[in-house]
Formats: sequence, C-alpha cells, structure tokens
Amino acid sequence: MKKLPKVVREAFHLCMQGYGPSQIAKEFTRRRIMNPTAHAKKNGINIPDNRDHDDDYVWRGSTIVHMLSRQEYLGHTVNFKTYRKSYKQKKQMKNDPSEWMIFKNTHEAIIEESVFEVVQRIRDGRRRLTPMCKCRFSPA
Repeated sequence: MKKLPKVVREAFHLCMQGYGPSQIAKEFTRRRIMNPTAHAKKNGINIPDNRDHDDDYVWRGSTIVHMLSRQEYLGHTVNFKTYRKSYKQKKQMKNDPSEWMIFKNTHEAIIEESVFEVVQRIRDGRRRLTPMCKCRFSPA
C-alpha cells in the first residue's frame, strides 16, 4: 500500500503543473500505474469493481477528479457524506458538504494543506464551457 501516497502526490503535482483530470489519467495509464481498484484487489481488499474493462492500468478522469477533492489526504476524517432515507433502503443518498463532520488531523497527511488549497482553486476556476455558454458570449 506504500505506492498510494506517491500516486496521490503525483496527481496533485501534475494538477498544479496545469494538467487536467483527463490528462493526468492518460499520463498514469501511459506510465502503467495500477488504478485504485486493481491496487486494492491486489492487496486483498474486497471492493466493488465497476470497471468496464479488465486492464488494471487504465485510469479514468473521474477517478482523478475524486482523488483531487478528497480531504482525507490532508489527514482528516470526513463522516456523514452519505445517508439512507430508511434503514430498510439500500440506496445511499449524498449529504450536502455543509452537513459533513470533519475531524481534523486524525491520521498522517499525504499532502500539505497549501497544496490542497491551490489545487481546489485551480479546479474551481477550470470548467469547460458548454456549447450554450459559448453562444451566449459570442459577438453579434
């Protein structure tokens, strides 16, 4: 499990260099870095496998997006991200981030808070414009 912190740090480093999630995913795939699901399975951790392929080295942009937003890498424990409407229902619902309980410094941090904050600002400012947005701002 020692490779995980190295991969997380590399993802944050590449984001700070201007790489987007898809570009980071392509880079990790090119470098043949094992994706998180394959890594967990290799280490005997039984997690759901929703991959639509058998290649343990293929990364998706959505995985990188999730990785870049996790406060757990700061050494915090984040609880109550999800809830169930009833104990009878299996389906989990997402809680609003304002309802999360964050317990700071519960374990060793993988990245520094300053790096995390810079990446969050980069990610907030980067959104691909949809075709409707482009039309609205085009000169008449």
